[in-house]
Amino acid sequence: MSLATAANVTAHGPRRATARKTTGEQVKRSSAAEVIDHAAAAAQRRVQIGDPLLDLMERTRLGYLSAEAAEDEAVSDAIYDPLFEEQKNAPAATSMAGVLAALRYGISDIEGFDSCTGSVLRGALAGLERIVGSPKTDPAFRIIEEHRAAWTKWKAFGDHTPDEHPAFKAADKKEVACWERLIATTPTTIAGLGALLDYYDRAKLLQRACESGDAETILKALASAAPMICGVAASTTATDDPLLDKRRR
Repeated sequence: MSLATAANVTAHGPRRATARKTTGEQVKRSSAAEVIDHAAAAAQRRVQIGDPLLDLMERTRLGYLSAEAAEDEAVSDAIYDPLFEEQKNAPAATSMAGVLAALRYGISDIEGFDSCTGSVLRGALAGLERIVGSPKTDPAFRIIEEHRAAWTKWKAFGDHTPDEHPAFKAADKKEVACWERLIATTPTTIAGLGALLDYYDRAKLLQRACESGDAETILKALASAAPMICGVAASTTATDDPLLDKRRR
């Protein structure tokens, strides 16, 4: 169940949906002990997620599912009420995942907006989801994996393999080709940009980029993603920082 369907909230409180059925059997949560278990599990998830707003949205989703399935209204309220209080003072997101989760939650109950405002908000959310992206939408992920596989195969030959060994020559040629594609790759999403930065942050790759002169190529490729992030192209001349301009001269 999505957050949009599981967590519809109005000014008058939640819309308590009829308890769902799972594999033909109604889920029952009707004891105070289960509420305590839910809170303990939520605390564990908070540590794992790291983003306080993303954590709140995840606990909201799971809490609403549990509350909807509770047989006892007192137990249901014991789950809902603390979540409402947290939502009133929601923390700032520390990741794009947290931003997206909160926007999906807020836009899900759209009846309060007129048709134009609702459409604009949905368009903004769809655009943000596209810009953030995923491994399925940004070719950077595929290119990273291609190079990782080629690098692993090349490295497996070790230092004692003769340079003229046919299999080694083929692996070396493949790795170089994948590396050249990698360093020229401009990410099309924020997720892809993060993946590339994370992949380059390895001692061997950093050393190779610096010693081979490929660092400039990498920086230019990454800088080409500026329009996706800020809506304008990266400056190639003057900046707002006089110190940087002076150093250029």
